[in-house]
Amino acid sequence: MASLFIKKLEKLWTKDKFLCVGLDPDYEKLPKSIKGKPQERIFKFNKAIIDSTHNYAAAFKPNSAFYEAQGLQGYKALIQTIKYIKKNYPQILIILDAKRADIGNTNNGYVTSAFDQLGVDAITVHPYLGREAIQPFLDRADKGIIVLVRTSNAGAGEFQDLKIANKEQLYLTVAKKIAKEWNKNGNIAMVVGATYPNELKQVRKVVGNIPLLIPGLGKQGGDVDSTVKAGMDSRTWGMIINSSRDILFASSGSDFAEAAGQKAHELSEQINLARHPKMAKKVKKIKNKELTPAAKKLSIHLFDIGAVKFGAFKLKLHDTHPKAPLSPIYIDLRVLRRTPKAKNAAIKVYQELVKSLKFDLIADIPTAATPLASSLSDRLKIGMITPRADKKTHGSGAKVDGMLKSDKGKMAVLIDDLVTRADSKLEAAKTLRDVGVKVKDVVVLIDREQGGASEMKKKKLKLHSAFTMQQMLDYFLKVKRLSQKEYDQIQTGIENLNNFLKS
Repeated sequence: MASLFIKKLEKLWTKDKFLCVGLDPDYEKLPKSIKGKPQERIFKFNKAIIDSTHNYAAAFKPNSAFYEAQGLQGYKALIQTIKYIKKNYPQILIILDAKRADIGNTNNGYVTSAFDQLGVDAITVHPYLGREAIQPFLDRADKGIIVLVRTSNAGAGEFQDLKIANKEQLYLTVAKKIAKEWNKNGNIAMVVGATYPNELKQVRKVVGNIPLLIPGLGKQGGDVDSTVKAGMDSRTWGMIINSSRDILFASSGSDFAEAAGQKAHELSEQINLARHPKMAKKVKKIKNKELTPAAKKLSIHLFDIGAVKFGAFKLKLHDTHPKAPLSPIYIDLRVLRRTPKAKNAAIKVYQELVKSLKFDLIADIPTAATPLASSLSDRLKIGMITPRADKKTHGSGAKVDGMLKSDKGKMAVLIDDLVTRADSKLEAAKTLRDVGVKVKDVVVLIDREQGGASEMKKKKLKLHSAFTMQQMLDYFLKVKRLSQKEYDQIQTGIENLNNFLKS
């Protein structure tokens, strides 16, 4: 039976949060830009770190020593920090790194102090005095008890690696005993250092899915990939991976909070990439340029207004491939015309895409792209024409609406909302060329990467897109619009569809 602590932790894992931010405010290293008395300086520093990293954190872990070193003011800063987290980010766990364990009433005092006075969710303890010493902690079934097993320090092996009577290393015997005999309330986790991935792997083998708090990344020598591979459980969960100095002191200047947030983001991303090697390979394959700020803004608009939908959808390609798997994603950019802010963001992206191109006219592909092309035409003060799918049977019988005699020989840029296959673009280009209008560039917001670009290239058309569908999905994952589980399901559906089309 899982405790409240474990249930909260597992909920955070479903959101791909595995990072623990160690709140170790080494007083001498605090940025000089933070002024005031010790309590004030420590809290200001912690608050800035918490606010900048909370999006990526499963837990915050204040080490009591750094607060106690500043006397009463330091302890008040610790209380203030814990209250701030509980009030503003109650979903994030607070682990007090105090390494307690004693006997008798001494331990009862530690329990009351940590859980009832400070109100933390978990505490680190050491097992050297045996079960008797930590039983008062274990009895708090609602709280997390994190027991030191194989630590990350250089001298850890001096005792922890000793082979005992059963010819087994001591740390493994401790891990087994804790897992089998001490975890009756399902509230135990264990500390195993990232600096020793082989030992980490051995502990994971003997403790099953019990959570592991893993310190030692970065300056202590721990590597993210090897740590995750050795430490994750059968669900690709089971880890609280701690980083302290690398995050807290990513910068010593006034930008320390921004730098900390960036570092936390990077570490969180590295952890999840290591959990999902397939995703890592996909990301590696993407060689397109990084999304521009305008493209990032547009992608978020598309998600928030529902222009990007997830489920099971029939696409236009299913008309010619009726047995193809349904698409897990449908993109309807026609809703842009209903949302002025999103539409304006799209026009800015089009402007970015066309600014290096040479053209005299804008040509749209009806009907989804028409309002976008029209707005772009107005914004750039460049004339617009529309190649028809079918020649008019009345009036002038024009094949291209809006075309003047003087347009012959001019260069047009072809505007559409997205590209799956190239059929509509090729037809539009042919129509334009038939009436004497040159065209060599096609500009879209999204490339679904299902063969359209290569088809156009054969007809001397170059595709320009703000981002590929894969880049868009990766960015949704990055900014937490999609969970890892949702992302993986979508990727599987896309792979199935693409594999069918290739066969």
